[in-house]
Amino acid sequence: MSELLSKVAELLNAPESLVQRSAEARAEASGRTVDEVLQSWAGGESVASAEKPAEEAPPAEEPAHLQMNL
Repeated sequence: MSELLSKVAELLNAPESLVQRSAEARAEASGRTVDEVLQSWAGGESVASAEKPAEEAPPAEEPAHLQMNL
């Protein structure tokens, strides 16, 4: 992993320690391994999250005092 970590850190122009911590957090959040995350960052692939994304709530209605009566 050290070579891959170095490659990703160079690509991102970031310190290896920061890339390592970020990859660990992403791996934990997505249910992947750190190596899988680093490989995706090195190759430009996205790492799919293990969780289903939250659905957006429908837009709220405007308060009555802001609605225009036509």
